[in-house]
Amino acid sequence: MNFLSAAVTLLTGGLTAYREKKQHEADLAKIERQGEIKIRDAQVQSAVKQAELGQQADICLDKISFKHRGWKDEYLLILFTAPLVVLFLAPLIDLYLFVDSYQAGDLTNAVQSGFTALNNTPTWYKVMVGLIFVDTFAFRRLLQNALQSRLGGLAGKLKA
Repeated sequence: MNFLSAAVTLLTGGLTAYREKKQHEADLAKIERQGEIKIRDAQVQSAVKQAELGQQADICLDKISFKHRGWKDEYLLILFTAPLVVLFLAPLIDLYLFVDSYQAGDLTNAVQSGFTALNNTPTWYKVMVGLIFVDTFAFRRLLQNALQSRLGGLAGKLKA
């Protein structure tokens, strides 16, 4: 009997030790997952903080830029947007002055012809108008993000 009770005690002790080891491993895995979650949360918070600081810096730069604007900025805005306005107004004026009776869809066709005319403008003109609007309406952060994503994709293609 003594041998049997010793064997049972050894067996139950071994099972208990095995269960405790498995529980300990599960606890360690849980702690590791919690640590990973905390690290990810910290990374996200850091990214948010950097974005906020970047936006605040951009706002400050825009305020400084607005204070130092002169007549040249307005002149460039008018010079480059006047043809843009004419592209859309010309078909509408033609519709108003030279069409005897309005037919359904004439206004849509006039607006569509304005977009067609815009599509036929040189690329440099579209880029210049875009840059002027970015500068005038303080969309620098938007432009910066677009360029970073575009150049980031380009850099990835160059590495491959």
